[in-house]
Amino acid sequence: MTKKALVVSLKGGVGKTKVAAGLARALARRGLRVGILDCDYHAPNIPVELGCEGVRPTRGPGDVIVPPVVDGLRVLSWGMLWPPDSAVMIEDSQIEADDLRRVRALVVLGEKGKALDYLDHLIAHPGGAMEHMRLILQDVAVDWGELDWLVVDTPPESTGVIRVALEAEGVVGAIIVSHPSRVSLADTRRTVDLFRKRGLPLLGILCNQGTQNGQDRYDLKEKDIEDFARERGLPYIGAIPHSRDLDTHFDRVAEFVVGASPVVLPPPPKEEGWQETLKGLRRLARLLDSLKSRG
Repeated sequence: MTKKALVVSLKGGVGKTKVAAGLARALARRGLRVGILDCDYHAPNIPVELGCEGVRPTRGPGDVIVPPVVDGLRVLSWGMLWPPDSAVMIEDSQIEADDLRRVRALVVLGEKGKALDYLDHLIAHPGGAMEHMRLILQDVAVDWGELDWLVVDTPPESTGVIRVALEAEGVVGAIIVSHPSRVSLADTRRTVDLFRKRGLPLLGILCNQGTQNGQDRYDLKEKDIEDFARERGLPYIGAIPHSRDLDTHFDRVAEFVVGASPVVLPPPPKEEGWQETLKGLRRLARLLDSLKSRG
């Protein structure tokens, strides 16, 4: 079975794509068969990172997608499937109005059982990026060939896609990428909390691009990220400097990933604050709708 390692962060701009590409290359240098899947549907930059812009996948039997081989890696990116420079308007979960009209029509016709069945189908298959991810990761739509590892570059701010990816068969766990900055560390805390609440496996935390030529680049230090990892009971994978020559650093990351034991953090205490805020906003929305209908 192909082992899958995810590279994640709820914050954009921390270098997930560079880390994913560096890890995939380092795993391949160990003699492993490696693929890389770019799941960032808004900004799919793996083709840019790997220097394969314009390369397209082919089609195999049954119209399945066959990822091209780039520098010994099987590579698939949303950027290979859509027109260049295209801004893709897709959400994590995307149920169309026509689907809801169909449910309503079934209820009006007295077919409540069929309406509930269709609602169950929409819940299980809500469309959008989550459903596309589910298909690709189940090898329904993609022929990856024989792989030892698949490195998955996930989009920022997309909890739905991250969850679907982590629930796929063969997932070992996720690497959280952070800069040594206060803003990035704040989002890293939230990313860790997401994994705690979902009971999802983590491999550890990686500090990226914190130094250049031995000088700090941000308002925190690499040790701050290491200390945070230790406080949360997570392995600290190490630091990647801002440099062009990174093979040695990623070789160490690959060594860690191959031998890593995933960590599932205990669930946090139940929270009510944000749920109450959402309930208040929904009540306000209903009040505004009511006032508009009277006017």
